Order: sequence, then structure tokens, then C-alpha cells
Amino acid sequence: MAMKRRTLLTGAAAVAAAAALNAPKAWTQDVPLLGGGKGVPLPFKLYTVGEMGDLLRPADYDSMGMAHPDLGKLSVVIELDMMTRKARYMPYLMPIGHWPLVLPDGRIFLTSRFSNQGTFLSPDGEVLKTFKLEEYAALNFGGHSIYDAPRNRIISTVTNADNSGEMTGFVAIVDPKEMKVVGMAPVPGTNNSHELRVLPGGKELVVTGYAKNGNYEGLTDMVKVGWNFADVERAQLSVLDMETLELKRQFTSPNPYTMGHMDVDSEGNVYLEQFRNLVYKTPRITSNDGDDDDDAKDTKETKDDKQSDKKRMTTEKMMELAAQYEHEIGGPRTWPLHQTETAQKGLSTPTAIMKINAYTGDIQELWEKRENHRYVQSVVYHPDLKAVYIASRHSDALVVFPTDGSKPYSRSTADYGIYTACGVCAFPGTPYIGLLSNYSGIAIIDASTMNAVDYYPLTTFRSIHLNPVRMA
Repeated sequence: MAMKRRTLLTGAAAVAAAAALNAPKAWTQDVPLLGGGKGVPLPFKLYTVGEMGDLLRPADYDSMGMAHPDLGKLSVVIELDMMTRKARYMPYLMPIGHWPLVLPDGRIFLTSRFSNQGTFLSPDGEVLKTFKLEEYAALNFGGHSIYDAPRNRIISTVTNADNSGEMTGFVAIVDPKEMKVVGMAPVPGTNNSHELRVLPGGKELVVTGYAKNGNYEGLTDMVKVGWNFADVERAQLSVLDMETLELKRQFTSPNPYTMGHMDVDSEGNVYLEQFRNLVYKTPRITSNDGDDDDDAKDTKETKDDKQSDKKRMTTEKMMELAAQYEHEIGGPRTWPLHQTETAQKGLSTPTAIMKINAYTGDIQELWEKRENHRYVQSVVYHPDLKAVYIASRHSDALVVFPTDGSKPYSRSTADYGIYTACGVCAFPGTPYIGLLSNYSGIAIIDASTMNAVDYYPLTTFRSIHLNPVRMA
């Protein structure tokens, strides 16, 4: 039975999105073929959402008379028609858009990862409604949603905004007709849920949870671990009844890592990624009296001294971080760092893909080459090829795990023109998968041969995921 959060009211305050009316309008452009190829027309529309709409260049607007002063609050949905090669760009005023859920009537529902805002777009990209979780204390959306067709409702993951460690998390129930949150269902044992999948048969739902965050023992407050830069206690995979959303089973990770993205095979085995990140945040060097405003009054010699101190401290902490990283991975690093790995952004620890049977709880750790398991961001099961594909962001690797237990293998995503690989998707009824760059480009791969068959050279605005929708 869906429950409310203590004294909170059922439903969410829906606010008129007046600001969204000033967002740039959607536009469509042709995506060219490269190298004189023919491409591979597929009966799908492919959706992704870029969480950093501020990367839209002014020239993109100026040419269409759409200059906009507030790009930093934009996300951008991209709809790619794979038959016509036309891409529709749909900007909207919401930061950190994560997963584009396409409803049967063509509307798109979006939530902001780690903020309390949700948005409905029309099929043409018009903002229909924006709302916030104002009536639910200390809750944010978690990033992913699914559409529950038999009950005509949307189910969205929710996180505890204050990261208080409270171990009663929730999933939100959204009415697509009224376009508002109408309830919360508890997910005991986890305070941060991220992705949802329906198990075979449609009677149960699995939800990943980051669980409780805590300090990592033995480290200073400058070096922290995990998605939220903290160690993770009791990350959970929860199984809910699809109709009542009551908790039926729950499986705890044996590792202090987050569990975020996943997919489910035809036997009910869940394949999910784990994440662990070592980060050093450089302290700001201030003047002797602690007043940063006095920095402007410093002499050149004082400023030079401060810069020298900052470089020295950064170098020292980088050495500490490198030593801690070697301790974490059990020896010297034998792979190059990704261009986006820094002391401030973090060094990714190789982590296994977890295979958990959602019915029995049997757990197996899956490895290919260790260096190809750094910051996995997408996991997909291809029902026709009976294999699981993962996109490893900091490894720039596409790793394949056949579900029959045969040996896994990998390819460099650079072979497909994809760098900082984030998203991977399957096109059911075909042998193809899609591979997404966080910055620019989508490759289409014949997964039966692992050869590239098409490439879409389009800007992706730091997209994370691909959602293919078969055309009617």
C-alpha cells in the first residue's frame, strides 16, 4: 500500500512554470551521414537528455533569433528519428536532466537528478508543466522513472535531499494525466534510490539504492569516497510489488560502493554497476586574518606566495591521493587516467559488475579486464543476443558479458568514434546497440559482429543515457 511520509500531504505542489515560458523553443536539424555511407535506418526514435544546457553556444541561438540569458539552468532533450535522420532539440529550464521517459502519447517526463523538480514536455518540446516536491520535506528526485501502463502511472526514484542517513527512502507516484505527484511509497533500508526496472512477468519492480552514506575510516576530511564523496553502508537492491509498491525482498551489497544503473535479463538476473571514487577537494588559501576579501589588497609578492602554497599543497595532496588509490586497488596503477580524472573530480576505482538473482538473492561478481571497469554509467541487456553491454566512462570501453556464462570481451569505444562513453542501449528485434558520448556523437553498432554501422555526429550536451522508443 502506498504510504505518505509522516505528516506530509499526499501530492506535490504544482507550480506554474512561468520561467519556462521564456526557455528557447525547440528546433529540428538534419544529421549528416559521414564518409559517404548509407547509414542504417531503424524504426526507432532515440531519446537522450543533456544535463548541461549551458553548453549551448550563443551562435546556436543567434542564427534562429533565440538568444537566451540564462543558459546555466537549461537541460536539453534530443529526439533522433532514426528513419529520417532528423534531430529535434528541446531545451527546458531545469538543471541536471537525467532520463527522458517517453509516455505512450508522446509526452516526455523528466526529473532533475538530485533536485526537487519535474517537467512534462509535449511531443514537440513545449513545456506543459513544471512542478516541485514542495510538500515533501527533504526529498529530491533520484534521476530515473518508468511508466506503469496497467495502472497509468509514473514511478520515479527519490533521494533524501539532506543526506541525513535516514533509512526510509521512497519512490514517487506521478499521475501523468494531472501531471503531479500523488503519493510516495516507502522503500525501507535505503535513503537514495536511482534506477528502476520491471522484472519478467511484470508483477515486480527492482530499485537500486545507494543506502546510507558515512565517513570512510582512516581518511582525512579532505579525501572522501563514493558517489556523494562518502563511503556507503548497506547499498541495497529492493524488490517491490508492482501493484502495491510494498517491499517484498531486499538484497544487500557486500561492498561499500554505490549501486546505481542496471538492467534485467529474461531469467530475472539483475546486472548492475558499482561505483567508488577517490576525491581530493583543494582547500582555498586565504589571507592571514581569514578574510578572503583582503586577497584583493595583497601585494604581488603575497599573491605569488599564496599561489606557491596552493601548488605545494595540491602536489602534496595528490601524492597522498595517489598512495591511497594504490592502497585501494591493491598495487600500482597499470592503466592511464582518463582525461576527466583529476584530484578534484576523482579517480575511479575498478569495481565488478554485480549479478544478483532477484528471486533467490544469489550474488556473483563479473569481471572482464580490471581497467575496463572504471565508472560504468550504463548497463543494458539485449534480449535477442542474450548479452549484457556496459559503457565504462573512465575506461572508454564497451564491455560485453554473454548471459550463457561464456568469456566476456571488450572493445575500445574510440574504435567507434566515441569518447567519454556514457550511454548504451539495445534495439530489440535487431542485432544493433547504440553507444553515446557524454559530449558529442552516437554510434550504432552491429553487436553480432561488433562493427560500427552508423554514426550520428551531434552535440549531446553531457548526456548520460539513451532511451530507444519503437515507432508505431
